[in-house]
Order: sequence, then C-alpha cells, then structure tokens
Amino acid sequence: MLWRQNMKKNKLVITLLILICAILLSSCNRETELDTPNPDTNVPNDTVKKPIVPTFGETLRVSIRNPITLNPLLNEDQSVDQILKLVFDPLFKFDSEYKPIPHLVESFVISSDNSNITLTLKENILFSNQEPLTAYDVKYSIEVLQSAIETVVYKSCVDNIQRTSVVDNQTLKIYFKQPYAFSTYYLNFPIVSMKDSMSGSYDPFKPIGSGLYEIEEFVSMQNLKLIASQQHKDEVYIERIEATITRDASVETNAFDQKLVDMLFPSKFDWFEHSDASNQKTLSYTTNYFEFLGFNFTNQWLNNVVVRQAIATSINRQEIADKQFLSEVVINDSPVHPDSWLSPKENQMVYKYDINNSKKLLNEIDIKDADKDGYYDIPTLRLLVNEENISRSKVATMIQEYLKNTGIKIEIIAVDKGTFNTKLAAGEYDLVLTGWKLSVVPDYTDMFHSTQVQGGSNFINYNNPVMDQALRDVFASADDAMLYSNFQKFSNLYVQELPYVSLYFMNSIILTNNDVNGQLKPISDNAFNGIENLYISRQE
Repeated sequence: MLWRQNMKKNKLVITLLILICAILLSSCNRETELDTPNPDTNVPNDTVKKPIVPTFGETLRVSIRNPITLNPLLNEDQSVDQILKLVFDPLFKFDSEYKPIPHLVESFVISSDNSNITLTLKENILFSNQEPLTAYDVKYSIEVLQSAIETVVYKSCVDNIQRTSVVDNQTLKIYFKQPYAFSTYYLNFPIVSMKDSMSGSYDPFKPIGSGLYEIEEFVSMQNLKLIASQQHKDEVYIERIEATITRDASVETNAFDQKLVDMLFPSKFDWFEHSDASNQKTLSYTTNYFEFLGFNFTNQWLNNVVVRQAIATSINRQEIADKQFLSEVVINDSPVHPDSWLSPKENQMVYKYDINNSKKLLNEIDIKDADKDGYYDIPTLRLLVNEENISRSKVATMIQEYLKNTGIKIEIIAVDKGTFNTKLAAGEYDLVLTGWKLSVVPDYTDMFHSTQVQGGSNFINYNNPVMDQALRDVFASADDAMLYSNFQKFSNLYVQELPYVSLYFMNSIILTNNDVNGQLKPISDNAFNGIENLYISRQE
C-alpha cells in the first residue's frame, strides 16, 4: 500500500518535471527565434532589390518628325537636329553655363582685333567610315552652309564669315566680315565628311559624321536607326537608338503612354497633366524661352521709367509661376539665361512684388487720382496678347488684376496670331505680353539697339544712346574677361532702364519610362546632352 502511494508520488513528480522542462525548452526556443531571425522567413525575397549595373547594349526608343534630309547642314527641322547631334560633332559645344568650349578643336587663337580666328583640330578624330577629320572637312562644311537656304538650322552661324583658308590638314583660318566677340559661339555647327559628301555613292539619308552614333538605317515615314560608332563604343552604354517617325505631338504622346517609345520631349508641356504620374521619370530644365511684358515707348506715360518700375513691382511673378506653371519657371529680372556664365546673379530679383512701393513710386512723380475712382489719372493701357496662347491669355488676366490693385486701368486686346503680329508691327498697343526664343549667342542688339526700331526686332521703339553704346561694347569685347565685364554693364543698365518687365524663363521637361536609367544633362539647344550617362534596364 505504501509502495503504491510512493509510486503515485514518483509518477507525479516525474510528470511535473517533464512539464517544467517542456515549458523551459519552449521559452528558450522563443528567445532564440528573437535573437537570430531567419532572413528567409522574415524578409520577403521580392522586397530586396538588386542594384542595376550599367552595361553596354539595348535600344533607346524615341520619336521624330519625318526628315526631308539627314544632312545636318541642310536640315530645317529643330526636332530632327536634336537627334542629328548624336551623329555629327561641332567645332565647339556649349557647357552647362552656355559657354562655348572646344570639341573638335585642340586650340584656337583669336586675332587682337577679333577679325579672324585660327583653329587647330584635334588629331586622330575619325568619321564613322574611319576617315580622319581634316581642316578641309571644316572648310567644306562652312561653304555648304553659306550656299544653303535661309531656313536651315545653322544658317546664321556663317552669316559673319567672309572666307576660310586651310593652313594645313589640322589648321584652318576663318576671316570675319566684321569683328565681334561671339566667334566661338557661332562655331557650333556640325562638321560633315567632305569625301563622303562629294562621292558618287553619297546618300543624303546616310551621311557620315564623327559623333557617338552613326546612321544604320532610314526608312521614310517609318523610322531612323542609329548604332554606336565603333570608335565611341567605350563611351556609351546604349548600343542603339531607334527613332519612330510620327506626324505630330499627339501621336508622340500616345506612343509614349503605350510604352512604344522610352523618351518624350514635349514641345508644349502641360505641367498639371503630368505632375502626379508615377509610371515615368521627369527631368526639368530651363529653356531659352523668355517671357516678358513689353512697353510701347511712343506712349508718353510708359516712356517714364518710374511708371515702368511701378508696373514691374505691381506684378506678382511668384504667384503667376505657382498658379500657371506649378513653379516650373525661373523668375529673372534679366533676359540673360539664368544658367549662363554671363548671368547677373545679383539682379535676378530686383523688382519684387510690392503694391505699396508701386503706389509710392507713382505718388512721387505726382500722378494723382483726381476723381477718386481708384485709378490714377493715366489713360487706360491696351495690353496686347495672342489669344491662341492659352497660358499667356491667363497671365494677361492676372496682370490686369494686379495693375487694377495698384490703380492702373488695363484693357486686354486678345487677338489671333496674325492680328497680333500686325498690331505689334503697327505699334497698336501700349503693353504687350509675349516672348522670345533666345539664341544661345547672347547678343541683344536686335532687341534693344535704336537701329533696329525700323524693320528690326526692336518693336517697342526703345531708343537710348547709352544702351546703344553698351551693346556695342559687348559686341566688340576682345576676350572673356572683357565680355563678362561689359555684359554686367549691359545687364545693370537693362534693369535700371526696364525696356521690358522680364517675367521668367520657361522650364521644359524630358519624360522617360522606368526602363531608362542614368542622368541626362539637357541644355536649351541639346536635349540629348549627357546621353553617355544613360542605360536601359528593361522591366519584366
């Protein structure tokens, strides 16, 4: 009996010991799981992204209009010129500050009077047919441009070239019709192979260049195919570029949306339409499209600089930028590109929005509101705008409201493009809201010199001998240091004189799908600048 009781006690003790051990083992196991997590069970495999390694290969798909020719010296289409920059190299290229830097040129010497320039070409530069680049190719390219029609893209580059002289295979001297400071700025036209161009087998749709890519195939109304040049394969990742030919911008946009092309360069970009897109990458850059409010200097009121200053400080440019362009403009008090090495940084926001200051300026020159109707005793000003430009029409309405708040009455004259140009030429306006597509050559003579009032681009009838001299000094600058100094004088005078109210430079954008990696460095005349940094990684 006692033995059975002891057995029961022993069984109970053993059972309790087993239960305690099990609990302890279980606790140890939980602590072990927390201390040493299993990566296979705690981190899903699909969240670990492998880094993309750039490799040579793949095809970048873009779109262009149907070209009439692929000879870059005879081409008239700016969109076609963009892709031809990949095939043909210039003597000088513009850097990110819009300063011309030697590209095919090893060295150059400008004469002391700016009347000629001597170029020494880099050695061992080859065209894609493995023929060497020589001074004869440069001379030939200049002569082709000189005989080309006025509408070709690079025609203005040779307007001031009198003649050329080949010194030897690597050296060329260029003589100018008149001395000027911008000789290297205008030497950014493409160089073609003279031997290829003059051969019996020459094909205007397969000309030879020395660029990163060469033309592989062209089928009219279908596509243009480029392939990396043999001598440049180590400089790029993208092996091929295929440009699908489209008839208009809407077709290009549809092709991009359907992922038939990888990259899109919208000519007229709707910032609101693409602001929230998640299936694409966007790259914004500042263009050479400059928007401004011009004054008609035949109006006695607007001929007064204080009135012009009062109008300038009445306009809330930041609000316009935010509401109309999602801040995708660069506000600037000068017509000099904000990225330019010549840009007057200290002058970029002189005329800040300040209605109280606007009224103070008008009061100081004794302009009254005699009838107390809320408007100064200035006749209603006619603001001319092209109604076909929707964004400008909206901005005109905002400017009208801003000036109303100051006490200046505005009548908007919104007309079609043809009527706009007619009224502009006839001087039938007081204020004009418009813009320039500025050249990369920073010469503003046409816009502000008094000789350009009749028949030139000085449609505002601005006439100031001091400005005339400032423009002449810029034009005649002997070197970069003098050019920079003279440009600051011009810019300061512009801000003081205020022939225009400078509003902003427009930003543009490049859209790519998520297969395109790397960073382009677009500038206003070269959207493909920096293409050597791009690579393709197709997503499955």
